Amino acid sequence: MKKFYLLLLAIYLINWAVYGQQASLIGSYNFDNGAATDESGNSNTLVASATDIVEDLLGSADGALATRNEIASNIQFPTNFINRSEVSISFFFKTTDSGVLLGIQDRADYQNAALAVPILYVGTDGSLKAGFWQGSVAGTNVVTANTTVNDDQWHHVVLIAKSGAEGFQKVYF
Repeated sequence: MKKFYLLLLAIYLINWAVYGQQASLIGSYNFDNGAATDESGNSNTLVASATDIVEDLLGSADGALATRNEIASNIQFPTNFINRSEVSISFFFKTTDSGVLLGIQDRADYQNAALAVPILYVGTDGSLKAGFWQGSVAGTNVVTANTTVNDDQWHHVVLIAKSGAEGFQKVYF
């Protein structure tokens, strides 16, 4: 059975007046007891659908959410939550399969989405792949880790991106 375990530590959406000087936390989640409540104080609560409450990487019996191998199983962010010019996303995950960890789409119902783009995903080769769509051919801006991550172990990933003429994408794994 395909399962993705997700322990989302924080999502930082960064507004740089001068590079690196001004950052603001937009959402922070620990999923205690399966709650997807934003602990940053910004009221960006997530909607978890058809997920299971599971043990997290620190051994807390109810500190992570697991998605199931079904279309209806997902954790939904608020509309335009990561649609910013600068963003940093950090979370832990554990899986034994391939598939999307984080993506964007134009509709809540994945099956009827006209646009669906993965941002962080595990490829069929077991490697972590990451990259934001930047208006070019899909795959052009994808960074691939040179190690497998579908080993049923917890992994930490950070994706940092900035758009524009001085734009960049970096993945820390």
